[in-house]
Amino acid sequence: MILNKKKARYTFSYYRKILESLKKYFDTSYVISEIPQIFSQILRPKYIIRHDIHESLVKGLELAKIENEYSIRASYMIDVLSPNFSLKEKENSSIIKEIINLGHEAGLYVYNSISDITDPKELDVRTVDFISQCRYLESFIRKNVYSISFPLKYSSIPEDSFFIGQKVSASSAIMMEEALSDINDLEEHQVFLSKIKNRDKKILQILIHPELWDED
Repeated sequence: MILNKKKARYTFSYYRKILESLKKYFDTSYVISEIPQIFSQILRPKYIIRHDIHESLVKGLELAKIENEYSIRASYMIDVLSPNFSLKEKENSSIIKEIINLGHEAGLYVYNSISDITDPKELDVRTVDFISQCRYLESFIRKNVYSISFPLKYSSIPEDSFFIGQKVSASSAIMMEEALSDINDLEEHQVFLSKIKNRDKKILQILIHPELWDED
């Protein structure tokens, strides 16, 4: 499963195994922007796959294609300020459009300069910047952006709502109430299975970083 323990790299075949398990124990997948509308109606647990993309759009596209094989949709959160790729390069914006055409959602990933964001006043000030970044992303993909995420260490932004500036926050306390990530939770498949079987929350969010996954 792990290609290089030091770099915590996983194989695509293991990702397929994870997707097969999700298909077995859940009835369907959702994208981040859909959750507020369905949350009160959820009777059986649902799951979200979220990809925070700061390093590699190409890896993101590879995972998007694998997910499409299983008719699974995911949310691809794009860091528009990443030094690793530029949306001004046609190839990169085309990759995001291809991911969307596979049925996935594109949202905004806020990676840089988020000190003191847990302070509600600072969050209000920064929200204007987040909305501006969403519009920047929209200008390249020609689609509305409805969702936003922050690095894994932030799990309550905001604490008491789904929304930041009318965008659905994948990092809100509600959405992060039960979450697994490839940083901490996917090293052993049996452990992953036990975590997805034994749960009582409405939403399970699974955070996958594309740069940690590669060919077998």
